[in-house]
Amino acid sequence: MGRHQWWQLLVMVLLVQIRFYSSNSQNLLTCHPRDLKALRDFINELEQRPDGWSLNASADCCEWVGMTCNSSSSLRLNHPNNTARITKLELVNRKLSGKLSGSLGLLDQIRVLNLSENCIFGSIPPSVFNLVHLETLDLSSNRLIGQIPQNLNLPLLINLDLSSNELIGLLPVHVCHNSTELRHIRLESNIFSQDFPSGFEKCALLEHLSIGGNNLTGNIPDDLFHLQRLNLLEIQENGLSGSLSPALGNLSRLAHLDVSSNRFSGEIPDVFNELLELKYLMAQTNRLTGGIPKSLANSQTLILLILRNNSLSGPLRLNCAVMTNLTTLDLGSNRFSRPFA
Repeated sequence: MGRHQWWQLLVMVLLVQIRFYSSNSQNLLTCHPRDLKALRDFINELEQRPDGWSLNASADCCEWVGMTCNSSSSLRLNHPNNTARITKLELVNRKLSGKLSGSLGLLDQIRVLNLSENCIFGSIPPSVFNLVHLETLDLSSNRLIGQIPQNLNLPLLINLDLSSNELIGLLPVHVCHNSTELRHIRLESNIFSQDFPSGFEKCALLEHLSIGGNNLTGNIPDDLFHLQRLNLLEIQENGLSGSLSPALGNLSRLAHLDVSSNRFSGEIPDVFNELLELKYLMAQTNRLTGGIPKSLANSQTLILLILRNNSLSGPLRLNCAVMTNLTTLDLGSNRFSRPFA
């Protein structure tokens, strides 16, 4: 056998040994006692245990449905007793009912907590807002109540979705004070009230902001127009008023804008030549006046434009030769003097 063949054989033997060691190591890993306690307390607050979960004394929670545990070599070095830590807890649409246990705060290595589309009620325990490794927190479409606490410690949070609950109080812009990595914030369909506060500017990486379907008043705060990466802005179905600011043109990456079903008044700002990625504009059911601005009537990117149920007037000037991507147009219930000019 030649030298080259010997080397090939040696490499193959080493690979087999590595895979064997890795497989055995993974099999020996079990759920960390701290995490097991957190999950048992979590179960005790629910009216029914999640399918595929066991409360046996020897139960390994890493094997339960919806669990992901970290079994990396670095973790084994930190936990020589072959225990693994939970990094993901994902139980979406599992018909869970009950309250959230404060013991969820014991899951101090968790990165994803997704309990959306269930029937969980009561307030969110403060400990959940202090999971320092959390990157995604999704508790949307439940029956959660109460306010978001002022003291948060979620420095790595990227995705926050608390939509479709019954949360109250001021809009929690303070999440941006500590969670400066946030890209997506969804707080729509709650009961947040009072004036739209400033503060989102500190989420400089924010791409999606959805806060429609609340009881917000006042106007859009100026600092919101500093979010250079904002791609989606949904503030529909509130009680917002005043004129739409020309600073809207600063949101150069905006592709989706929904300001419908508010009380905005005055003319639509002529800034759409600066919004070169805008595809969807919904501003129906407001109190907007004046005509359609020239920059909007010449948009080459718009796919959908809905301005119905306002007080827009004057000749209707749309450059159809340029607006070649437009597939949906609704301008009904306005005061245009003639169909097209």
